Formats: sequence, structure tokens, C-alpha cells
Amino acid sequence: MSREKNSRMSYELLQNLADQLEDENPRVRLRAVRRLGALADPSAIPALSKVYYNQEETPAVRKAAAEALGVFRAMQEALARTKTSKSRTLLPSKSRAFRRKRSSGCWAS
Repeated sequence: MSREKNSRMSYELLQNLADQLEDENPRVRLRAVRRLGALADPSAIPALSKVYYNQEETPAVRKAAAEALGVFRAMQEALARTKTSKSRTLLPSKSRAFRRKRSSGCWAS
């Protein structure tokens, strides 16, 4: 599948879920919020924020929006730590489990 087609499908999915946030049924809105959060696409943040700050929304839907936004926040913080961290990721050859398996003869050098 081409990148352009994949991008278009992703946009259509996000738009469909955003439209479901306007549904009169709170279960439909709740399911849409959860799916938007599960997609982990930052372009969903404005729609999720709108739901979260809507005082007329049901508590369950607002809570789900808060949880989804929290996931985005955690991803943002983890990315920031990764970018600013001076340490590199631990290579498998440096890990304790790797050394144990290697020394026990499970893996040849």
C-alpha cells in the first residue's frame, strides 16, 4: 500500500471517529474517544481536548478523553527524555540476560 493511500485512509478514519464524537449516543462517543486514543495519532489531540473540556459531556466520556490525552502527554515526555538524554539505549550485548545466555553456550560468538 502506498504511503499516500495509507495517509488518506488514516485521515478518513480520524475524521470518521471525530464525527462520531458528535453522536447523540454517549456509548458511540465513548467508543470513538477510546479508538482515537488507541490510534495514538497526535492529530486527534484537538478533538479529544474539545471532548475533555466540554462540561456538558458525560463523565465517562470526559474521563476516557482525559486518559487518551494522558497517553499523548506520556509519549511526549518520553520522547523529550529520549532526545535530551545523554545515555544511549542499552545494547543487547551489555545486558545481564544476554551475558548469561552467551556464557551458558546458548549463543555462539
